[in-house]
Amino acid sequence: MLKLLLLIALVGGGLWWFARGGRRNSGAGDGSGDASARGADDAARETATGEAMVRCEYCNTHVPQSSAVFAGKRAFCCEEHRASAGY
Repeated sequence: MLKLLLLIALVGGGLWWFARGGRRNSGAGDGSGDASARGADDAARETATGEAMVRCEYCNTHVPQSSAVFAGKRAFCCEEHRASAGY
C-alpha cells in the first residue's frame, strides 16, 4: 500500500512539473529571484513573441518600436503627436 501511495505521489509530481513547463519559477512577480535571469527571460520572451513596445510621450499609448516615431530618445505613436508635443 505504501508503494502505491509513493507511486501516485511521484506520478502526480511529475505531471505537475510537466504542466509548469519543467522550469523553475523566476520569481518575477514577488520581487525575488536573480535579476539577470529575469532579464534573460525578458529578452527571450521578446524574440519569441514579437518586438519591444515603447510608450508614446504624448498619449501614453504603447506601440511597437519599429512603428514608433522618435525625436531623440523620445518615442511617439505618430508624427502628429510628435509635432503636438513640440519636437
